[in-house]
Amino acid sequence: IHLGRIDLNGVDLIGFDAHQELRKTWLYQGDVVLPRVSTIAGKPYYAAQVPEELDEINSIGIVILRPDRTTVQPGYLEAALNAPSMRRRLVGVAVGSIQRQLNVGIIKRERVPVVDRNRQEQIASHSGQIKSGLEDAKQRLAQSRDTRRRLLQEVLAS
Repeated sequence: IHLGRIDLNGVDLIGFDAHQELRKTWLYQGDVVLPRVSTIAGKPYYAAQVPEELDEINSIGIVILRPDRTTVQPGYLEAALNAPSMRRRLVGVAVGSIQRQLNVGIIKRERVPVVDRNRQEQIASHSGQIKSGLEDAKQRLAQSRDTRRRLLQEVLAS
């Protein structure tokens, strides 16, 4: 889980029968997830909202939050959990010295300020725009590095 995004690169796959048996750990569109374990002490815990294309995927090693959507919009909850102050709080309440861990009990004790529905939608929309901008910047940076590498090879080859 990266800032607002679930990355499936390098994930282990399970068979259909095991998937059916592990319904408790299915993710549903609109769930908000956090990694349970941070292998680097002090590493922030980033939240991500489960997108439609990952509906009913199975996952372990994460904390699954299912907000009451009549009160809290999932996109707002993701943005609130990714706010720097909340990430610091989560690192502070995680247990363990080398391998910091969150659990559902810890998360349930934490409080997130809830604003009115319109403000939640504005915050979620703004957060989505920021995530999109970050993804675009990462792609442009990767393209720039590729171009630089190619140009250096051409210069050194001539």
